[in-house]
Amino acid sequence: METKKLKECCTIIRGRADNNAHDNTTDNGIPFVRPVDFENLFPSPTKYTSQPIQIANKNDILMIIDGNNAGSVNFAQSKLAIGTGVIAIRPSSLLHPFYVFCFLKSIESKLSSMATGTALKQLRIDSIEDVDIALPTIAEQSQVAEHLMQSALKIESLKLEITKEEDKLNTIIKDTFK
Repeated sequence: METKKLKECCTIIRGRADNNAHDNTTDNGIPFVRPVDFENLFPSPTKYTSQPIQIANKNDILMIIDGNNAGSVNFAQSKLAIGTGVIAIRPSSLLHPFYVFCFLKSIESKLSSMATGTALKQLRIDSIEDVDIALPTIAEQSQVAEHLMQSALKIESLKLEITKEEDKLNTIIKDTFK
């Protein structure tokens, strides 16, 4: 099976910080993703910006490159602004985006171990660009990606249900033992 370096089949967009003048928590603008917003699969931004500097598109792979969580990846389900410490990896037409996400998810610990620095770990862009990825046919990638996406969405749905049930339980406990 053919392999390529990520730099040969993906574009990397480095997040940028704005001056916070356009950041808000009132859903004004587009979601603004920072490393603290990363979850297991999809980010949960709590801030928005009306004047984004760098954009991740739907189906881009997001990666933390600064701090203790360097190497962690999330999948963009919509257009997002990306801040400092986050990059967007945009696959070319040779790759199914969720296939790339799952591949990078599978090597998160390897990516994390590539980060250097003592005070603040940093994952260098050239290290990410030099990662080899196997390239099965796009049909094979799509088949794998669709199966994995269905499982991932089911897991996220179950997590939401668990959270709702925990909230109900906590409400009942508080009401019962006032």
